[in-house]
Formats: sequence, structure tokens, C-alpha cells
Amino acid sequence: MSSDDVDSRKAYYELQQIDRLTFYKNILKILYFIAVLVFIIKAIVIKKRFKNKILWFITFILILFPFMLTYIRNLYLNVLSFIEDILPKNVYSDI
Repeated sequence: MSSDDVDSRKAYYELQQIDRLTFYKNILKILYFIAVLVFIIKAIVIKKRFKNKILWFITFILILFPFMLTYIRNLYLNVLSFIEDILPKNVYSDI
């Protein structure tokens, strides 16, 4: 068995997993926006709270949240990396 066969099979299975994860990510996004829509209808439209600025702010944050999640995650990872760089290193861990 050549390494090209193994590499191509590995690449195929990895792409298959990526496609599956993308599918589930899209399903979760759709479910999230349906939940936000239900929140808007129930909290604002049915209860007729059109002038409640707090509810509009919450709605705005809920709509923006999926788009900002990547930036929030990157900020979190950068802060963790910064803290890790500040902490003392164990110089004997690589021996």
C-alpha cells in the first residue's frame, strides 16, 4: 500500500468530516435565528412592548452575537496567550 493511497484516503475522510461539521453549523445557525425570531415575536410583538429600549437592545445583541463570535473567540485566545507568556516558564519541561 503506497503512502499516496493512505494520504488520499485521509484527505477524503477529513473533507467528509469538515462537510459534516459545516452542515451541523448551518443547522445550528438556522435554529438560533428561529429562536431569536420567536423571542422577538413573543417579547416585543405579542406583548406590544415596542417602546421598551432594553428589549430592542437585547434583540440587537442576539442578532449580532453569531457574527461577533469569531472575534470574541480570537480575543479570548489572545488574552490566554498573553497570560501564558507572562507566567513563568518551566525550563525543565522540555528535557
